[in-house]
Order: sequence, then structure tokens, then C-alpha cells
Amino acid sequence: MQRNVTVFDDVTVIELTGKLVAGVGDELLAHSLGEAFEQGFRKIVLNLEGVSYIDSAGVGEIASSLQKTQALGARLATTKMGGRVQRVLQLSQVLPLLDVHESQQAAIDALQQPAEAADS
Repeated sequence: MQRNVTVFDDVTVIELTGKLVAGVGDELLAHSLGEAFEQGFRKIVLNLEGVSYIDSAGVGEIASSLQKTQALGARLATTKMGGRVQRVLQLSQVLPLLDVHESQQAAIDALQQPAEAADS
């Protein structure tokens, strides 16, 4: 698992590539999200386009990331993901909880809108 973190104005993009699995990917995601929150960022895009495989630990960490984000009053958006990853998130009933966008730029644009406008 590899990650790339980029900041666009007030939005942090965490781009993950590879397998989001126990022991590496899940810990990397948790660490990356924690760093963003420590630096004061409250708008996070989780770019999952490059994730080729996800296991239960990866699903759990995405669900945990969503809970942490909501608890802090922050916002989390994701990009469209590959079919296999999408199916696993759908079967685990996590996908419907996510704010999924067609592209990284669409997710950034959505987070840069006021929260009330994004919910409409």
C-alpha cells in the first residue's frame, strides 16, 4: 500500500494505491487521517481509485474513518473506486454511508461547498 497526501486549499486528499488490508493499509489510512486532523484539516477526500483489493480490516478502517470524521464535525468524501472494492463495500453495507464522487476533483469541489449546500 502506498499513499500520497496533497492539500488543495482547505481540502486534504489522501490517495491510496495498492491493497487496503490488515497490518499495512488499514494502519496507513488511520495514520494519514490522524495527521490531517492534527494539522487542523476538516475536509478530507479519500481517493480510492488506485485500491486494487480490500479486506475486512480495510473496510473496518474506512468505517472507522467515517465515524472519526463525523465525531469531529469534519467532512469526508471519496472517489469512485474499482468494481471489486465497490462490491466489498456494498456487501459490507459501508458504501451507502459514503459520499462518493466520480473523480477527485468532483470530491474536492463538493467539499468546498458549504455543508448545507452539499446536503441539498
